Amino acid sequence: MRKITIILLSLFFVLMACTNNIVDKPKNLIAEDVMINIFYDLSIIEASKNIADITIKEPIQSNDFVLRKYKIDSLQFAQSNKFYAANPKKYRKMFQSVIDKLTEKDAELTKKLSQKK
Repeated sequence: MRKITIILLSLFFVLMACTNNIVDKPKNLIAEDVMINIFYDLSIIEASKNIADITIKEPIQSNDFVLRKYKIDSLQFAQSNKFYAANPKKYRKMFQSVIDKLTEKDAELTKKLSQKK
């Protein structure tokens, strides 16, 4: 009887842990490919802020810029991000797509720079 109780309690805790990760799909969910583009743009903007030899008189407000570009609001972005983040495998795949895009752009720019020399 004690073993059955332990098994049932374990099963209960596993089920509770799984249900805590369930996030309802928002009504105005941003499409996955658009979210990837948003993450890509945010990465580029944030990286540009860290370039030492460029002085920007007015720093770019990355969130504002991206929200206007994609015609979304911060709540829509936050809800969509939460929805995708609730599925770590999908979220990781999305960020791998961002990394792939950044790597591709880096190779393209490196090639252009080497051709100028």
